Amino acid sequence: MRRAALCALLPACAGVTAAPLDALLSAEPVRLSTERPGRIAWQFELARDLANERLDVLGLRASSAYAGTSIGDYAGQHLRLQARQGRLSGEFALWKRAIEDRSDTHRLTTWQTAAQWQLDQPDRHEHAARWAVRASAWGNQAHRLTRATRRPLVAGSLDSQLGELQILQPRDRQLQLDLIASRPLPAAGLSASAFVGLGHSRVGNRGVTGSASVAGCPYGLDFGAERLVARPAGSCTDALTLSVPNALLPYDALRESNYRARLAHLGGSLRLERSGWSAAIGYEFAQTWRRDIDALLRQRGEAGYQRNHILIGELRLDLTEHLSALLRAQYLQHQFLGELPLAYNTQTAARFSQRYGLVSAGLVARF
Repeated sequence: MRRAALCALLPACAGVTAAPLDALLSAEPVRLSTERPGRIAWQFELARDLANERLDVLGLRASSAYAGTSIGDYAGQHLRLQARQGRLSGEFALWKRAIEDRSDTHRLTTWQTAAQWQLDQPDRHEHAARWAVRASAWGNQAHRLTRATRRPLVAGSLDSQLGELQILQPRDRQLQLDLIASRPLPAAGLSASAFVGLGHSRVGNRGVTGSASVAGCPYGLDFGAERLVARPAGSCTDALTLSVPNALLPYDALRESNYRARLAHLGGSLRLERSGWSAAIGYEFAQTWRRDIDALLRQRGEAGYQRNHILIGELRLDLTEHLSALLRAQYLQHQFLGELPLAYNTQTAARFSQRYGLVSAGLVARF
């Protein structure tokens, strides 16, 4: 099979490895009430996330091979619940994502949970730096990722025309530890934050399957740990089941879509708070080391991507004392390289050369 065949599973998808919105990490994610210092402070965010041709004000899609099409369009929504009491903060977030790819729509779910401990007392001098340690777990999953294709599959005794490829129940899981510092700046209402962190990632799935036509007979394909097995449909009475060792294939589809990785990132942000509104801008640099995957790409003379630069800008406008309107924009040097590790493997790596941006709009409630 040509390498581009499995690459078709996620051509416009989103990669590896930093948790969503890490560029805006702060030692004080939720402000405590000055009137009731012992009370738990809650913050709830609900927003719609979009990326398409109409919202591409920076022209990021203009140089893409998919310019003028809906390929790569993104539509989703997310919710975040944050709570803080004293020095302890907690967070839970959930994203629902839909990414357009020709005739297919890839639907994914992202989840995140985190606990954060402030190393100094909340009642320290207001101009002193705040330090915090944050431990988080997050991941992505999908029922399946499917793509129709018409590429040939020729390996050993198998000479066929592909019809469809699937990754079954793809998923990734990350554990991450961050050190965060935040400090007020001399300008009124302005504060700065910086962070550095390390983590571990595991990417897997339940299998890689497909369908193909062999001499006019439909076959089901199962890419196993040791061999590719092609089974004919029941309507093909004289057809034989074919078995091809993985050594005869140009790659091992199952092994190369199941791997582990180490990750590191650092960055910082500025936040300005004024009466009735606030604004923030954050930057993150993320680096990933994937076991075996990057080495295989180098051996084949193909490009892999280990680093990403992410920018996030955010504006909040107070509607009431406890409710704000939210507008957030994100820019990624490599499309979602850092948020969807399950989408990155030896066959999809080349797709992550594209720049990407998306916009979120919603509400933030504090109580």
